[in-house]
Amino acid sequence: MTCESLNTTSSNNSNPETIKVGYLSLGDINGVTYYHQFILYTDRFGNEYATRGGPSNSNVSFSASENSSSLGDATISTQEGNYDSNFIDHPDWVDPTNPNINNAGREYHFETIAQGDNLYSQWYEASVAMYELGNEGHVYNPLIQNSNTAVGDALQRAELPQPKLDDWGEHWSPGANNDVVSGTPSDSCPEQQDDTTIESLFNTFDDAVGWVKDVWADLTNWVGDAWDSITDWANETWDNATELLNDAWNDFTDWASEIWNDISDWASDAWDDFTSWVSDTWDDFTSWASDTWDDFTS
Repeated sequence: MTCESLNTTSSNNSNPETIKVGYLSLGDINGVTYYHQFILYTDRFGNEYATRGGPSNSNVSFSASENSSSLGDATISTQEGNYDSNFIDHPDWVDPTNPNINNAGREYHFETIAQGDNLYSQWYEASVAMYELGNEGHVYNPLIQNSNTAVGDALQRAELPQPKLDDWGEHWSPGANNDVVSGTPSDSCPEQQDDTTIESLFNTFDDAVGWVKDVWADLTNWVGDAWDSITDWANETWDNATELLNDAWNDFTDWASEIWNDISDWASDAWDDFTSWVSDTWDDFTSWASDTWDDFTS
């Protein structure tokens, strides 16, 4: 790897500069996708540069950690340059010796860890840190000390924030939160590598258990909040319904009472009119009968 000078004269446009951690999917384990990280710098003119770590032995794979003897003499190797089709982590990259090896169909995600008017000095520190790391001869292990470990170490040396989206359940990046352990392949024996791999597997399992616990806690909290909302809504709806029914019943009884009063008043008046008519009629009849009788008997 070489530290290349940046050409910042390709455009007159000026935009905020960013430093991001890129996540490139490599495969999955039991349906859980795992990712390789790299650092991407975009300057104010839109030029993109990247730095990354990886194994010095291209035959090392993630599954190789199951057998430490297959790691051979792999160390952490680093690369930095323009982020284009010649950079191994670019979407358009194709292996020049085997076109079937490429990044087609892989997932890409990016997490911004810094943004500002001029981040060149921070990018320079990160790229130099990655370069130095690649020259220190650290043992490469796909699960424990790998490209993701290199990204975290370079960011730490450059005093840049660490990524936060690399845990289990997000963009899981094995080895991302591990410290770089000094040493070369000749300093490590297979038994030590086996122990470290087993420890990493247990750590991965612990991460998965922790993630499940967090998801379960979030779910139970959501259910609890949802149930509280449902009961509050039900109580409020019941209160509103009973209040509505009470108001409706009161309105009905008031209406019925008014109607009944009107009916009783009408009935009373009608009865009074009827009895008065009967009385008047009877008086008229008795008076007529009396006069008729008097006329007949006289």
